[in-house]
Amino acid sequence: MAAQLHILFPLADAGGFGDWFALYWGWCVWGLIVLVGLFILGFKDVIRFSLRRAWAISGVCFAESIRKRVLLLTPLAIIGVIAIAQLQHATDEQDAVRQTIKYALFSTGLVVMLSSIILACTNLPKEIESRVIYTIVTKPTTRLELILGKIIGFSRVSLAIVAIMGLFTWGYLRIREREKRAELSTRMQEGDLSPAERARAIAFEKTGLLTARAVATADGMDIFGKPPDPSSDSRIISDAAEQNVLAGFDVNINTLFGPPTPSGKIDDQASQGIGRLGMVIRIQLAYERTGEPADQPPSEMTMGPELPGAPTTRHLVPPLIAVQIYDHNGQLLLGPAKLVAASTITALQANIGAFVASLKVPPRAGANQIRLSEPTRLRDGAEGQFAYVWIPPDQAKALFYEPQFFVVFTGFSIHVDYKVGPQPVRAFIPTTNGDQLVFDPSGATEIPPAMSHGKPMVLFRGGIGIHGEQEIKSGEIASPAVAVFHYRSSPPPLNESGRTPIEIIPTIDRTTSSDEASEDATTLDITVVDNATHQSSTQTVQVESQQPSFVDFPASTITSPDYDILIHCQTPERTFGVYPDSVKVITSRQSFEVNLIKSLSIIWMMSILVVTLAVMCSTFVSWPIAIVLTIFLLLGHWGVSQLGDSTGPGLGRRLVNDFRFSDAATSKVFSTGVDALTHTLSSVALVLPDTSQFVAIDDIEQGVSISGQRLTEALYVLAGFAIPATIFAYLILKRKEVAP
Repeated sequence: MAAQLHILFPLADAGGFGDWFALYWGWCVWGLIVLVGLFILGFKDVIRFSLRRAWAISGVCFAESIRKRVLLLTPLAIIGVIAIAQLQHATDEQDAVRQTIKYALFSTGLVVMLSSIILACTNLPKEIESRVIYTIVTKPTTRLELILGKIIGFSRVSLAIVAIMGLFTWGYLRIREREKRAELSTRMQEGDLSPAERARAIAFEKTGLLTARAVATADGMDIFGKPPDPSSDSRIISDAAEQNVLAGFDVNINTLFGPPTPSGKIDDQASQGIGRLGMVIRIQLAYERTGEPADQPPSEMTMGPELPGAPTTRHLVPPLIAVQIYDHNGQLLLGPAKLVAASTITALQANIGAFVASLKVPPRAGANQIRLSEPTRLRDGAEGQFAYVWIPPDQAKALFYEPQFFVVFTGFSIHVDYKVGPQPVRAFIPTTNGDQLVFDPSGATEIPPAMSHGKPMVLFRGGIGIHGEQEIKSGEIASPAVAVFHYRSSPPPLNESGRTPIEIIPTIDRTTSSDEASEDATTLDITVVDNATHQSSTQTVQVESQQPSFVDFPASTITSPDYDILIHCQTPERTFGVYPDSVKVITSRQSFEVNLIKSLSIIWMMSILVVTLAVMCSTFVSWPIAIVLTIFLLLGHWGVSQLGDSTGPGLGRRLVNDFRFSDAATSKVFSTGVDALTHTLSSVALVLPDTSQFVAIDDIEQGVSISGQRLTEALYVLAGFAIPATIFAYLILKRKEVAP
């Protein structure tokens, strides 16, 4: 409930209040507006309020809008949709229908929003200017009835436009579906389909091209170098930077940097703790060589025979890893050149001494290509191969403004399987013993890891593709790497005649230029594993890049809400990419018409919000300024959210460093001014409506049922901002002299 109140009242938890206090604070703000605005300043008008008079005023607004021929915009939009739909270049029949859905609903929203803004912003100022309003306010009509009447009237206009465009959308989509299904049947009869296309066509023939299904997507996704062993808590990442591991840590400023200083200055607090001594990262792994090593120093490749005639033995030193620090958005925060690293604590202390003496990382002491230690048992009982990284104090200060950070390590040696345990990374705040830093856990302060499902947060990722997908690459032999999608507390999957349907949309790139290989289909093994019963079922499917593929499993395979889906690419010379939502388990189906009504309802709710804000703006500024102000109110929150972390704390300091100001006074003024500006911008955005909650196209375009939660969230935003805006408009108009 508190999360819903945050949508309704974004100021409720802006200061970091607890959930219950946020709930209380949000209702207090709403209650204060209603109490002061209506029941104190407008008590008489509330008592006299007549819905009949408000509806009559709305009828006048509706009739006037019709006389202005605003509905003539709908034929223009319809013609545009038909023209664009006929000229589109779709990849297949379903894509053609989906694009038509997008064009039709986008044009509906565009026509509704533009007409709502123009009508609502211009009506009241022009009535005041032409003195038409005299005939209304001199009658026994209150200003509250006038405001509500206009909002209801223009909402009726937008509803009429939505209804007309909705009927057109439904009819035209049914015609398009019939055409495309006929084309699909013709192609199937002619046999002009690849195996992947044929399987997709069969699925479309069964379900239709206009679908609305509820789906369950994964709660998390990992990329492993080999399929996980259920009997072991270790997981494997492959060699040569194919996969990496992210270990998350929450930033508690008081723990990492110490308590606030008496001066209260951020700079003073940031110079304590890891801001004074840095931070030590310890990585614990095990490994197994799977082929010929290629990362050995020449001097250590061989050892001479101990006795004459004895064979020469080989001494293989441990493999290499690379370490980086990412911010909470998964972006690089500290690269290898900014870190000091070594295989042992003794070597790390020596490298730190060299770093302090020379003020730079000595050669090969950076976190890039750290060689693991020999098998070791530490005093705290940890066993395996270790690597250590020290983050210098000036670099550790970068964590002061981060809510969370990730330690990322990657295997850097080929023909090596790196075995990763449940907590492979530990972080420490060192202490001092004389002039020596103490890293041992018995003397240092350990930083607790971030937790996920009661366990330390450890994420396994593949290589990142150009569009953000995680990739698995294979050479001449198919890679054993596997993508694992985790479903936790998921709704029961759909049971269709004893089968559970699953949809997969991967990206496939061919890593060879061979014409023969480029024609080969890409084959995937899909395995469903029930975590309660440990029973599994595997199906093989041929897929095409960025095209949906369908596979079904025995419904008896999944008996619990916790299960995993594993995907392995059997075809060599492929790059197989997936997103966390690339695999969808279908849980139910519903009518497309019902889904279309939900989408149109969201568009109409958005238009009511637009009308309310436009009427409020038109009560105190001229209509051209009201149009601009309404657009600003609608886009303000979205614009600030697009800026993201660039407007967060510390922006002024970062800009000062980038511009390299030499004068301390100028730097302080510039930094303070930028931080004040960004704080003001973020604060203003908090009181603006979050229009991203009115998403009406994405789900229906993808054939996904619009959830009740999405409708509820849109309704919360509408109520949370339309009600106060209506009260403000009434109060402004009540105090405004519009008639003698």
